[in-house]
Amino acid sequence: MGWNDSRSPYNLKRIHAGFRVGAMVGVIMAVVHWALILMARTDILTYIIHPFVYFLAGRSAAEQHYQAQQDIYEPCRGVRAAGLGAALVISIITWFSIILYFIIGDALGWDVIFLPVNAYCVAVIDALVAMGLGYWGGNTVFNKYGCHNQ
Repeated sequence: MGWNDSRSPYNLKRIHAGFRVGAMVGVIMAVVHWALILMARTDILTYIIHPFVYFLAGRSAAEQHYQAQQDIYEPCRGVRAAGLGAALVISIITWFSIILYFIIGDALGWDVIFLPVNAYCVAVIDALVAMGLGYWGGNTVFNKYGCHNQ
């Protein structure tokens, strides 16, 4: 197992599972968020499903990370971090799209109510919830494969 081994999870040519899953699901969540805003003029449904998405995406990323490194000495290394990273990337992409909505909506003359302090506080709380649920999703995979015995 050298540093140039293509099966190594630390191969720089391969995108980390946490980022890959997080980016994909984050873009999907941003599109769903925009679609709900444009169709129903409300986005409360996306805030309700966010916790479930964070947990499931974290679990999916952790599972992919574990499967990608089964052949190495420590297959559980970074499994929890993959779950946490996926959920955090989703949160960042979603909040970027929400802020973009406020900017574009204001430029187009829509009725946009944006309170910067409230948005910042809610974004920080959402990121903390995402980190907790993503880590929990990664931890379920970690415990599923008995990694705590290693």
